[in-house]
Parts: sequence; structure tokens; C-alpha cells
Amino acid sequence: MLRKLLTRYLAVAAIACGLAAGNASAATYTIGDLTAAGTFSGGTPTIPVVSFSDSWTFSLSGGPNTFVGFFSSLFTPTAGLLSPLSIILHGPGGAMPWSVSTSVGSFGAQLSFFSATLPSGAYHLDIVGTATHPASYSVDLAASVPEPGQWLMLFAGIALIGTIVRRRAR
Repeated sequence: MLRKLLTRYLAVAAIACGLAAGNASAATYTIGDLTAAGTFSGGTPTIPVVSFSDSWTFSLSGGPNTFVGFFSSLFTPTAGLLSPLSIILHGPGGAMPWSVSTSVGSFGAQLSFFSATLPSGAYHLDIVGTATHPASYSVDLAASVPEPGQWLMLFAGIALIGTIVRRRAR
């Protein structure tokens, strides 16, 4: 009977310690209409040694947009590596994972660059990982709607390529 009671107390104590440990962090950052703003640059406060899941939400308007995103995190032995690290952009076209390159040395960096033409709609950039030491990262985003002159140049270029292909086929 005493053994059963002691086992229950230990189980409750273990659950309470696990809940109090605070081993995860999550934040949502709202940017607004990125097309209207043109660019956004922001970063996180220092992330303690925990797993984290951050979401950067924004929208694109006005038709197809040229979108560019850049993620960067610098680390040293006292400012940690974010590992494992996953960066995925979610939007009307589905999930678009970003590849992350890491350079290691006495001073290291984790970098990711993403570029695409994206339709109008709501987007969220999910960044998930674990900080091995207290760390932070920054996100830079830019979007623009192509000007009518850019569309004209694109169609003129396609027409020119079509004319060249047609002449070579004769």
C-alpha cells in the first residue's frame, strides 16, 4: 500500500516538474501586407536553450509578386547554433521548404535564401528548431508587383525568342 502511494506521488511530482520546466517557446510575428510595405526586416529576441516554433505571417496583394526571403543566424561558442532547423513558407501554392546552409568554425552562420513569384494571398513562414545555446535570428522579406513595363519587356522577349525559333525551323 505504501509502495503504491509513493509511486503515485513520484509520478505526480515528475509530471509537475515536466510542466514547470518550460522546454518550448513559440511566437507569432504579424507583418501585414508585404506588397504595400515593399520590404520587412526583423529579428527575434534571444532564444534560451529550448525548442522553438516561430511563425511570421504576412499577405501579398495585387497579382503575382516577386518575393525574396532571407534568413540569417550567426553563432559562436557562446551564441548557439539552431539545430535541427526547419524553415517552411506556407501559402496558397502549398508548402515551400527553404534549404539552410551552415558554415562552422570559430564564427559560424546559418543562412537561407528563397526567391519565387507568388500569387496574392495569406502566407506564414514557420521557423522551427532548437537553440543549443542562447541565440537569435533575423528575417528579411521583400515583395513587389511587376510594373507594366516589366510585363511588356517579358512578352517582347518571349516574342523575340519565338521569332528566332521559327526562323531556325525553316
